[in-house]
This record gives sequence, C-alpha cells and structure tokens, in this order.
Amino acid sequence: MSMEQSVVMQRTRMPTTAQISDKCRALGFDLTLDEADLIEHTGFLPCTLGGAQTGFEWYAQGLGDGAASDANIDPAIRKHLEGRDTVVTWRTGSIEAETQAAMICAAAMIELTDGVYFDEYDNIDTTPDRLLAEVREWLNS
Repeated sequence: MSMEQSVVMQRTRMPTTAQISDKCRALGFDLTLDEADLIEHTGFLPCTLGGAQTGFEWYAQGLGDGAASDANIDPAIRKHLEGRDTVVTWRTGSIEAETQAAMICAAAMIELTDGVYFDEYDNIDTTPDRLLAEVREWLNS
C-alpha cells in the first residue's frame, strides 16, 4: 500500500537537501538526504535514517501543473494556497522506514518553507508538531 504526503509552499523557499538534513537533525532525527536539486528532481530520493539506507519518491510541481492543478486540490486545502505556488509530494510504499523518513522530511519542510502539510487521510497541518509526535511514537514503539 502506498501513501502520499504533500506540502504546499512558495517555490522560492525550496531548501537544499543539506538544509533539510540540518533541520531534521535540529528536530532530533538522524535523517540525511542524498544531494539533489529538489526543484528538478523527480522520483526516488535516497536518504539515510538512523544509519540505514532508505528513501522515498519526491515530486515537486508548480500549482496548475497536471495533478497539482487547482481543480484537483481539495477545497479544505485550497484556502491555504495564498502566496504558495508549489506542491511537494512524497510517495512511499509499505516499508516503514520510507514513510518515517518522508514524515520527518515533511516536518522539516513545514518549518523551512512556512508550508502547509496535507495527506490522503485529510490531515492538514501548518506546524510540524503532529507529524513529529506521530513519528517519534512510531520510532519508539
């Protein structure tokens, strides 16, 4: 079973992989993304979580491009789009470490970009608090 998580943000605020990795460490997680141009990168993005290799699919699209078009965005999310022009989506499979890494990365992105998080379970977050609590509980179980 795959899972999708997204953050809507302003394209000019796209951080580097090093900035995301630094923020993840500041949040208390040992997550390091492999170097990539996150505006251009599409597909699997390798990373290391707690010393183990993992990764997730990464897609960054401008709002209005294909699946990211305004018509395809839930009205509950649409109200958060003002001043934001890009959606970053993480897609993961059934491997727990992939989903954990994607959640940590999404939490870092919320803080770094003033982004708005949403997922396929109708969660909408403007702070990383819920994501961080969920992934911490998951990692400690």
